[in-house]
Amino acid sequence: MTDGGERSIVVGDELPLGSKRALRVDDGAEIVIASGWFVSDLEREVDDWRSRDVIDFLEDDIASVDIESGDDSIRAVRLEDQWQLLRPITDMADGDHLGSLVSDLRSMRIEEFLDDDADPDELGLDLPEYELTIVRSDGGEPLRLDLGVTREGDSGTEVACRRGDGEYFWASERVRTRLSKAPVLWRSKKVMPFETWEAEEFRVTTTDASIELVQDGSIWRYPDESEADLTKVQQRLRTLADLEATDFDLMAPLTREMGKVEIVLEAEDEDRPRPTLAFTFFAPLEEGGKAMVQVSGRATVMGVEVATVNEIFDDLEALRQQPPDDEADAEFE
Repeated sequence: MTDGGERSIVVGDELPLGSKRALRVDDGAEIVIASGWFVSDLEREVDDWRSRDVIDFLEDDIASVDIESGDDSIRAVRLEDQWQLLRPITDMADGDHLGSLVSDLRSMRIEEFLDDDADPDELGLDLPEYELTIVRSDGGEPLRLDLGVTREGDSGTEVACRRGDGEYFWASERVRTRLSKAPVLWRSKKVMPFETWEAEEFRVTTTDASIELVQDGSIWRYPDESEADLTKVQQRLRTLADLEATDFDLMAPLTREMGKVEIVLEAEDEDRPRPTLAFTFFAPLEEGGKAMVQVSGRATVMGVEVATVNEIFDDLEALRQQPPDDEADAEFE
């Protein structure tokens, strides 16, 4: 009702030859006949009316996640669309892992609600295996979730949970595997992930050559308006977006510079400047070692595979669009 009042409905027995029932509204004199399908809902137990979801919000709704497990402590904050790790180290967080954690929490289902006087010690919740605190970006009430002992239920392994100050239940246990990852491994292995379709400018400089490309619709162009090979440019961009670190926190490089890459991405809106990603690569310290890279937005020096760096820098002239075979033959003649 829109006026905030209440109404009462008296439901009669099921009528012969069908599932319809007689209804009287607000003790009025008028009796109406309606389908009686809703009666099965009225006969549900109280617990059947409660949501079985452990959380009811999306990754975009989260400002920060804190995870405590014994001596281990993890804190990650979400800045726009990127996760940043603040504990146990300060670095870019593994966004895929955190996104999967939220997805696992959203897919958890409550299998059994427990009374408020449940014994937290028996449930392993006096000293929980994991304690999660999720702060919402809209300023809503933070979610506190503790995970305790496990048991085998009808649907598989279940974990004892305490939500907030004292709501106890058993829930499907799939999230614990995600939480068991060592804290130092929650940092991003990707050097600087980005979406290749967001790139609008692509500049590469080595000691021997350099290129500068600007995207024009679906075409990459050089400053002289000539075209680059779209497939080859996208391959280089994909190699860079997928580049993974093999080592972290290396000493500031003292070796020669192999080259630089700058990628200008499209702005999220017209009032904001376009973000620029800058990569600087350095030669290995020794034969057979890893190349090193520094990238804007991350304070750490990372080790990367030399072969992958060579894929980015080798034969920059090959990115230029080649003329069709008949034109090339005509020029040769």
